[in-house]
Amino acid sequence: MKNTLLFFLLALLSLGSYADISLDASQQPKIISQKLDSFFIADAVWPYENVNSPDVLKLKERWEGTMVFNYFGDSQFAWIYKGKTYLSSLVSFERKDAIKLENQDIVQIFMFNPDITVAAISFLKINKNKQIKGQPNLLQVKAMGVAKNVPDAMLITVDYYDSAKFLAGQNDDFPVFTSTLLVRFSDENGKLKIQQDDSCLGNPNNYKTIAAARKALTECTRVQK
Repeated sequence: MKNTLLFFLLALLSLGSYADISLDASQQPKIISQKLDSFFIADAVWPYENVNSPDVLKLKERWEGTMVFNYFGDSQFAWIYKGKTYLSSLVSFERKDAIKLENQDIVQIFMFNPDITVAAISFLKINKNKQIKGQPNLLQVKAMGVAKNVPDAMLITVDYYDSAKFLAGQNDDFPVFTSTLLVRFSDENGKLKIQQDDSCLGNPNNYKTIAAARKALTECTRVQK
């Protein structure tokens, strides 16, 4: 799995941290990816595709194409939250139907315990904009970082594309869009919970960097006071 992390790691190491969530810089991304590879190579991810969420159930009812999953090495890092270490990875479950020229994927963020058992999962949804005719499909994770000015929260900058143009044979020159998503962390009776929150940044948005999203969060917080 491709894992081009130089820029990504430098960006993360330059971030400040909120008291309750921070990057664990003592763990090298390459080592983390090697640990998580055992989970994904063993196809242990499939039971988590079968959760009874409305999005997954709707997808299963509609699609009869091939089901595949992708995991993103550029999202695999170690984090410390309330004194516990967790390993992150984004995963997309994708159904393809080349005959109908349709494609849709469901993106989840996994947080693992150090022993590679699953601690928490949350769906990440990117809404369509007017330029997208098919579905927004995840292309890559550009950056991840602590939100800083929002407590217990992580920012994830992603690139995505229009599935309709990709499957129609325009995959040599299809437009790429960028948004930054906010994920909140909480502790419920000792169990980690993570959840996407679009209330400030909107969805989709045009925040192409962690810094731009932080600036928007600062303004949103100021207005709400």
